[in-house]
Amino acid sequence: MKKLAIFAAAFVLTLGLAQCKKEQPNAQISEGETVHITLNVNNNGSRADVNTSTGHITFNDNDKLYVGYNNAYVGTLDYSTSANKFSGDITISKSGSQRLHFYYLGGSLEPAIDGTEYTVDISDQSENYPVISYGTSNVDYTGGGTYSTTLLNKCALVEFTTNEIPTTTAVSISGMKNKLTVDFNGNTLTPSSEGTGSITLHTESTTSRWAILLPDGEVTTTATAEGYEESESFTIPAINNNDYWTQTNDKNISFTLTEAAATTITLTPSQIGDIFEGESKTINGITITTRYEEDGGSAFLEYNGVGEMYFGCAEFTFSSSERKISKIEVNYTGGAESGGDPYVTESWEVENSAGKFTLSGDPTYSVKWYYYYGEIYEVRSIVFTLSND
Repeated sequence: MKKLAIFAAAFVLTLGLAQCKKEQPNAQISEGETVHITLNVNNNGSRADVNTSTGHITFNDNDKLYVGYNNAYVGTLDYSTSANKFSGDITISKSGSQRLHFYYLGGSLEPAIDGTEYTVDISDQSENYPVISYGTSNVDYTGGGTYSTTLLNKCALVEFTTNEIPTTTAVSISGMKNKLTVDFNGNTLTPSSEGTGSITLHTESTTSRWAILLPDGEVTTTATAEGYEESESFTIPAINNNDYWTQTNDKNISFTLTEAAATTITLTPSQIGDIFEGESKTINGITITTRYEEDGGSAFLEYNGVGEMYFGCAEFTFSSSERKISKIEVNYTGGAESGGDPYVTESWEVENSAGKFTLSGDPTYSVKWYYYYGEIYEVRSIVFTLSND
């Protein structure tokens, strides 16, 4: 299996796509001396931003290393691109001759209950690669000054090849270990035992998505994306630290997502019932909201299986929380009248022809339809088309 090229068989630390935003752990640092240290990372001069064509990673300004010593968190070092090194203050109650421990945590860090363990969440990789690495100082701690380390990757970099999927569409895989427990007391990094969850992949192109994965056994999973059917099951082989899998080497993981068919939802007046001024009702995932005005308002009234829509200087709002609306058809047999042109959501238009009002435009989760004054008699149905966009 091909490995990422870096000292001690870790992929060369270069993280150059999007800087991870991390908060300093809310840890208790035991009382002791506070000193300033500088750290050189001996990874062929490499750092932290992932180049997927080489597996190299590059550090960015203000990237952080979390420092452990004597079974406790003791401080944080920040990276400077101009100095090409990490530096910062640590507070240590010295106890014997020991090495410093350095943790590069590419995800959001949240303190655990006991104050010595921290959880790194790598579930959302849409904006950056949450690289996880660890190393110890080249010599025992002796006080302030300059130290060096080699950071070893505690994760893998994996490519997923797909059919053509827009780069703006978020794709996720399920059943993955997406949290890591960092134990400053035992100087360990362990995939969390809390269970598995989803990972949102990082997009490199319409057919290539990548992820940082934690060590795990073979996993059978599926992929999902908004507007697509869930993929068929596919297998991710066992993951080891520092694996580097691409479609050009001996590990090729692929899946296909098929666009979901456009969905239509038909609501009848009997289903809708009465929606008086200022009221809202949700039927089959579609929410219809009317508006109250002192001199008018809007309402939907049902009489023996047919409906009437009334606009009095007010609008109807149609909303869907699951998928965007691309078209609304109001079918009627009793005629319609209006006292002025209608107004609809921006980029939408409304057309009245042969017993049907058709509202259409750019797919959106919410559509407003306003008349200065108007009525539609004997409404038979309202049909919503939900798009894949």
